[in-house]
Amino acid sequence: GMRNLNSETKTLTASHSIGSTISTGDLFEIATVDVSYSYSHEESQVSMTETEVYESKEIEHTIKIPPTSKFTRWQLNADVGGADIEYMYLIDEVTPIGGTLSIPQVIKSRAKILVGREIHLGETEIRIKQ
Repeated sequence: GMRNLNSETKTLTASHSIGSTISTGDLFEIATVDVSYSYSHEESQVSMTETEVYESKEIEHTIKIPPTSKFTRWQLNADVGGADIEYMYLIDEVTPIGGTLSIPQVIKSRAKILVGREIHLGETEIRIKQ
């Protein structure tokens, strides 16, 4: 789940909830994310790390969330190389409010979703850095 967060954190709950369900058997890459929110209330920033399952290679992405967009967190369990890994992995996505959600192609990879469950920021508390 969340990583490298110190004790200086806040808990934020958003106010909106939209989305669709990920189907069991869909292929996605295992990912973890760090989320931080600016105090200007103009935009939020997400730093997403994609981990290649077999290469242990990490790629960091930083995306900004404009006020008209929503941030959706997807929770999943992964099947890697035929072995069930019963940990929780997170995939996050930014889409316009009222828009259709679809997981970005860039994170589609070798991990198979065993349990597809959508978690919206508006329904889930997340820890954010100070």
